[in-house]
Amino acid sequence: MTPSTDPKLAEDLLDDLEQIVWRLDVQGQVVYLNRRGSEYTGYECPGWAEDQAVHPPFTEHFHPDDHAALLERWQQVSERGEPLRFEARLRSKEGAYRWFSCYLAPREDPQGRGRVYTLSCTDIEERKAAEQALRESEARFRTLFAHAPAAILIADREGQLNEVNLAAEQLLGYPPGALWGKPLQALIRSEEIPRLEETLQRGGNSDPANLAEHRGDWELRRGDGSWVWAEVSSLILPDGRWLAFAHDVSERRRVASEREQLLVDVATERALIDRILETAPVGLCFLDTELRYQRVNEALAEMNGIPPEDHLGRRPREVLPQLAETLEPILQRVLEQGEAVLGLEVEGETPKAPGQVRSWLTSWYPVFRATGETLGIGAVVLEITERKKAEDALRQSEARLRALVEAQKRFVADASHELRAPLTAIQGNLEILRRFRHMKQADRQAALDEAAREAQRLARLVNDLLALARGDAGARLHLQPVGLRELLLEVFEEARHLADGHHLELGEVQDLWVQGHRDRLKQVLIILLDNAFKYTPPGGTIRLGLSEQGGRARIRLEDSGIGIAAEDLPYVFERFYRVDESRSQQSGGSGLGLSIAKWIVEQHGGEIWLQSQVGQGTTAFVELPARLDRS
Repeated sequence: MTPSTDPKLAEDLLDDLEQIVWRLDVQGQVVYLNRRGSEYTGYECPGWAEDQAVHPPFTEHFHPDDHAALLERWQQVSERGEPLRFEARLRSKEGAYRWFSCYLAPREDPQGRGRVYTLSCTDIEERKAAEQALRESEARFRTLFAHAPAAILIADREGQLNEVNLAAEQLLGYPPGALWGKPLQALIRSEEIPRLEETLQRGGNSDPANLAEHRGDWELRRGDGSWVWAEVSSLILPDGRWLAFAHDVSERRRVASEREQLLVDVATERALIDRILETAPVGLCFLDTELRYQRVNEALAEMNGIPPEDHLGRRPREVLPQLAETLEPILQRVLEQGEAVLGLEVEGETPKAPGQVRSWLTSWYPVFRATGETLGIGAVVLEITERKKAEDALRQSEARLRALVEAQKRFVADASHELRAPLTAIQGNLEILRRFRHMKQADRQAALDEAAREAQRLARLVNDLLALARGDAGARLHLQPVGLRELLLEVFEEARHLADGHHLELGEVQDLWVQGHRDRLKQVLIILLDNAFKYTPPGGTIRLGLSEQGGRARIRLEDSGIGIAAEDLPYVFERFYRVDESRSQQSGGSGLGLSIAKWIVEQHGGEIWLQSQVGQGTTAFVELPARLDRS
């Protein structure tokens, strides 16, 4: 008897395989599982014994989400009699799922029992994980490509752009997406087209080791028709595509051009030195041993506000008396000790800006003849007034950043507290229901109602947190013309059904338009109305109106409620700030409504504020930039 006809011998051979092997009857029930399968699944089905128990369908060992697909593939193999390969998740004996490559094939039962099926499964979990990692890597690459600081352009063999990043669009002055499909020939001067085509024709080399970088300056046409010089480093990829990195070198070209012109203009080394001194962007001067100015360049004269010729032959204390006490001792020390004083910061006033304290970074050094005799003092002066201002601004920015970090910490702590409260209530009520199963129906219903209310509160809180998180992440609203009159009337009609004992009135409503997001603006009105309903006793009045104020659309919502104390008004738009903690929790508020409303209004370039007095009610104002019509 051969292994193919001896089931026991065949099963012994299958037990030695690393793959999981099943045998299934025509109903898809397991009639055999090899040793590897038993070790993985913890399920025993050793063979074809006459008295074997009825085993469940093979699908029960796979992930529930894969059952429908497995049954479909089983039907295909059953009807066509042809093997089929697919992927599915198989459950281990620990309850975990791993991906397997499965091969389902029909065959004849060696014992003459008709058709049976063999299902072999090979573990591919690591391959699936690698594929996922590759997808994530590709996504990260796409993000890095899009936001890379260097301009990146990719074109096909014919020179048609099929991919560019944001930096390239900014370099060439095109709106997002406008460069896609544009030929490179349209971005360069016509006389440069042969050079471009020669570069493109160098492609097609299938050996990446032989790829050569081509670097050169190109004058590129911007979207507005102007030109910009860019240094372009390009590679022709093995598939023939053209990959280029570009950065703006207009300033370098300008400076290089000026330098070339300077070299042409000057005839002698002395003239060149004089020219450099005069055009240097830093202040330069030379004083003799009597501390009198002998040379002063234009940059230093401009810093002082005194022409160069008015310096010559005079001492610093005569030109800049405000700095005499600072400069004279330094200059004497340089002469007497023959040592440089480098990087000294000096502050004071000059004729250029009387009454304004300015800052300079100065370096003073002795100048010697070849014989060692002191010839005088040279100086390099760099004005750092703006840098000092920038440093002060940076320190202030750091202080604001620290304040923001502290605010973020408080927000996280508050959010944790707010999320914990409804969760605790839900868990407590569920624990009561679990432990006291024979409690009174009224008590049971009360516990369920409270758990449901807390769950709704938790859902509102999570939705509000997500809305603020999107705002913090820099989410921008898509704005389009919105008719405020129509929107206010719609919200007013909806609110009338929720007034619940309040008098809801409609004041003046002008026909105004804004550039906005309709759903978000409606959300602002609902938040403000909801607060008015909550904090206005039954019988109170709530009045809604819309008017034009100085070119802006002003929404006014006035209530006759309990009002807000003056000391609380500056904080009502802060996250989780509640004037009355107990009342807010009773009303189911998350403490985030006004924060969300403020974010939405600011996204529209508007303002929102409250005016209120305790016992006399609150008025909410929303101002938005108005439009004349919907056009």
